[in-house]
Amino acid sequence: MQQEKSCNNCALFYRHYVKTCSAFLAINCGHCVHSVQRRKKIGPQLCEHWESNAEKEEQREVATKKSLEAISQRLSDILYVIKDDV
Repeated sequence: MQQEKSCNNCALFYRHYVKTCSAFLAINCGHCVHSVQRRKKIGPQLCEHWESNAEKEEQREVATKKSLEAISQRLSDILYVIKDDV
């Protein structure tokens, strides 16, 4: 499947977020690590340096899965200690 080329799915673009009471929300702004113009709004413009972020997204997914597995193991260890103390 052909990926639409936009700042949103460029490996060089980092979206900015705002913190609310309970979450982080993506805003229509970010920065390009290749561009001289560091901050920019997400729009239809596309530069010649666009790179697919599919590999970056896949790596992030793998890293997240590993982190969650490590957290799960640590919580299991804590539960074992708590049960042993009771």
